[in-house]
Amino acid sequence: MKKIKIIMFGLLVMLMTACNLNSGGLSVTVKKTDERYEFKATYPDRKTAKVNDYLKKAFKNEDSALFVQVEGGKEVMLANGTTFYIRSNPGIIELELLKQKNTPVGYHYFEELIEGIRDVLK
Repeated sequence: MKKIKIIMFGLLVMLMTACNLNSGGLSVTVKKTDERYEFKATYPDRKTAKVNDYLKKAFKNEDSALFVQVEGGKEVMLANGTTFYIRSNPGIIELELLKQKNTPVGYHYFEELIEGIRDVLK
């Protein structure tokens, strides 16, 4: 009987630990190929406001309402000519830039945007 209690306690601890590992977690994926630059981040919902505030500052004169909860995704062209795809929901953001649609300046802007989002999520 004592062994069963110890085993049950151990299983309970493992279960609680496993459930807590993923809650509040951060996952960032960056993929660069010859054709595209992809960024995906999943993060705690509580950081969504920080991400949205960063995007509003980063897009200064652009319509920042475009970038808040773009569930179905949207292709965006900024005033500087940078064109990319964005999908955003609480706790997740995905960005994709096709290199053929952008200049080196646009690519560099996109890289800085990605680094800024990463800094906000730290």
